[in-house]
Amino acid sequence: MDPPPGNGSLYTTLDTSRDEIRLLEITSVEPVVCKLSIVSLLDEPEFSALSYTWGDASVTEPIIVEGQSIAVTTSLTHALKAVYFQWTEGCCSEDNSGHRIWVDAVCINQPDIQEKNSQIPLMYKIYTSAQRTFCWVGLPTPELLGAFDIFAYLIQEFDSRSKSQQEGENFMQGIDVDLAALIPPMSHLFYTQYWRRMWIVQEAVLSKEALLVSGTRALSLAAISFVNKWLEVYGLQHDATSAPVSGDEEVLAIEATRAKVRGGKYLAMAKIENAKSFVETRAVYWSEETDIIFCRTGMHMYNNFSTYAATNPKDLVYGLMAVLGFTLAIDYSPAKTVADVYCDFVAKWLSTCGPESDELGGGDLWFLAHAGIGHSWEVIPRLPSWAPNFVAISKFEEVQGRIFCLVEDRSIEAFGDHRLIPTCSEGSLHCAAAFVDQIADTGPAITRYTGMNEPPAQWTQWAVEALVRSPIHPESQRHRAFGLLEAIMHMNDYLKNVKLKHTKDLVGSTTYGYPQLFHWFLLLLFEAWRVKYENDDEHAFHAAFRTDRVWDSDEFDPHELARWRLMRTTPELSSCLPGHARTVYDWFAALKRISDLRPFETKEGCFGLCPPLTEKGDIVAVLCGCSNPVVLRKMGDHYSHVGVCYVSEYMSDEERSGLNAASFEAKKIEIR
Repeated sequence: MDPPPGNGSLYTTLDTSRDEIRLLEITSVEPVVCKLSIVSLLDEPEFSALSYTWGDASVTEPIIVEGQSIAVTTSLTHALKAVYFQWTEGCCSEDNSGHRIWVDAVCINQPDIQEKNSQIPLMYKIYTSAQRTFCWVGLPTPELLGAFDIFAYLIQEFDSRSKSQQEGENFMQGIDVDLAALIPPMSHLFYTQYWRRMWIVQEAVLSKEALLVSGTRALSLAAISFVNKWLEVYGLQHDATSAPVSGDEEVLAIEATRAKVRGGKYLAMAKIENAKSFVETRAVYWSEETDIIFCRTGMHMYNNFSTYAATNPKDLVYGLMAVLGFTLAIDYSPAKTVADVYCDFVAKWLSTCGPESDELGGGDLWFLAHAGIGHSWEVIPRLPSWAPNFVAISKFEEVQGRIFCLVEDRSIEAFGDHRLIPTCSEGSLHCAAAFVDQIADTGPAITRYTGMNEPPAQWTQWAVEALVRSPIHPESQRHRAFGLLEAIMHMNDYLKNVKLKHTKDLVGSTTYGYPQLFHWFLLLLFEAWRVKYENDDEHAFHAAFRTDRVWDSDEFDPHELARWRLMRTTPELSSCLPGHARTVYDWFAALKRISDLRPFETKEGCFGLCPPLTEKGDIVAVLCGCSNPVVLRKMGDHYSHVGVCYVSEYMSDEERSGLNAASFEAKKIEIR
C-alpha cells in the first residue's frame, strides 16, 4: 500500500546509525487524526506496535496525518480505532506510551526502497522494545465478537477459582454451560485472515505482551493460549470413540468439528507458542557452540509457517528471519529477483550445515519438499527446480497435495564413503545420489472426496487393476496394498510389522489403529469392483481379494465385508463400532492431504505417491541429506528435480542400508 502522490513531505530521512523509526500518535478517531514523530530506539522510547492484515489495497479511506489526508486500507482504520478505544476506555487506559504506535504501512516510507531495506532489519528491535503489541485480528463480525466473549467468560471462570481448584483434576466442574458446544464458535477467533499472514509470526512472538483486539473487545494472547491448553487437558474436543453413533453423517460432522477446532488451535496458537518458546530458549542458551543447533532448528521451523501469506513474495523469507535466527541482506530493489532471494535462503541454510550435519541428524535437503517441476504451481521466473517455491506453497491449504520431508535424515549411514555435503552455486545444487528405481506407470490424480456417497474415483480403479494384476511384491512377499496404503497414510514405520490374518483382525477388533485404515482401504477397492460387477458383492469380493497370501479367504465372509463398505451412505454404518466410524473420517482426511498427487508403480513393483506431472521413465533416487526419495528427470548433463515422492520400500532403514550394494551406484550429481 503506497502513500498517494504528494505525501513525500511527511517523510524526512531517518538516521540509520541511531536506529531511528517513526511513530504515530493517535489524537482522535472520528475521523482518525494522527501526528507523526521520529524517535531513536537507542533512547528506549515508550510506544506500542500494531500487528494486523493490510487487507484489500483497493479498498481505502482517508486518515489525517500531520494535517495531510492519506489513503490507508479500511483494515488499518478499523485497527487504529480499536487500539484507541483500548487506550481511552478499555483495558489499556493506564498506558503511558502517549498513544504512540508503530504502524508499518505509515511509519515506513513504502516507496523508498533504501529506507525499507534499512527498516525491515529493525523489526526485531521494534517489537521487542514495544510496551505491547496490539494484534488486530479482523473486522468485528458477530461470530468473531462471540468468540472473544466465550474466551473472556472462560478466563473469568478460571480466575475466580482458588489455586488448589485450578490445579485439581476436576477444576472444570461447576461451570454451568455446555463447554463442548462452545468449541465450534470459539474457533472463529483463529480462522480470520490475520492468522494466515507471515509477518504476524514475529510480531506476536517477539512482543512483550500481545493483545488481540477487534471492535471494543480485547484479550491477552497469553490468556487465550492458556485457555486452549486448559480445554485440551480437560479433553473437551468431542471424542467420537465414546459418543453414541446414530449415523454416518453425524459421525462425520462430529469429527469435522473436532478436526477444525484442533486445526485452529494447532495452526494458529501452537505454532506461535512453539516459536515463542524457541526464541526465549535461544535468548537464554545461545553461545558460539550452540549457534549451529539453534540455526538449524530455526530453519526447520520454517515448515510450520510455509503456508502463511505475504503481499510481497520476498517477505515469505524476510518475514521470518527475526524468529528463525538467520540473517540475509534485505533487498527490495527490482535488481534482486524473488528467485534470487529464495536461492539465497537455501545457500544460507546449507552454509549452516557443514561437517556437523551428520551428528545433528542431517535432513539438509528438506526444502526439496517445497520445490520441483512436477507440480502445477505458479512459475517464478529463473527459479531452479531445486529451489523452494514459497509463493506456491503459501497458497496451499495446510496439508493439501504435499509430501513432507522429515527433519531426521535416514540416508546418511547408507551412503557411507559416498557422503557429500550438499552445496549450491550459480543456480545448481550439487549432492550425492543413488538411483534406486524408475517410474513404470502413473495413475490418475487422487481427487478430493466431499462425502461418503461419492462413487469410487478413477485412481482407485487404477489401484485395483494394478493389485489384481500383481498382488504380491516379488522381493518382500508382502501384499502390495500395504505399500500403497503406507504412502497414502505416510505411516510406513507403524505399518511395516503389521500382519493381518483373518476377518477378526479387521472387523472384530475394538482397538483403534492403522490396521483399520488398511481395512477401509480394502473396502474402497472392493467398492470399485462392486461398480464393475453391478453391485454383485460376491463376484466383487472374489475379483478383488481372493489371495491366500494375505489371509485365509475361507474365514472372510464377503457379505460381512459388504456390510462394512465405505463408499455408500447406508443404514449399516450406524451400527459400526465408534472406532471404525472415527477411522472413516481419518481416511477422508488422508485423501484430502494427498489430493492432486498421483499414485505410481515402479519397475521394481513398488507403489508410491508422486507429484502430478511425474512421467514414465523418471528416476526414483535417494539423495544424501533428504529423508524422502525424490523423482529426477535426466536433462542432458544434469537433472531436474521433479519433486519428493513417497515409496515405503525406500523409506525404511533396512532398505537404505542396502544402498552400498553393488546394484546401487552412489554418485555426485548436478540438479538445476
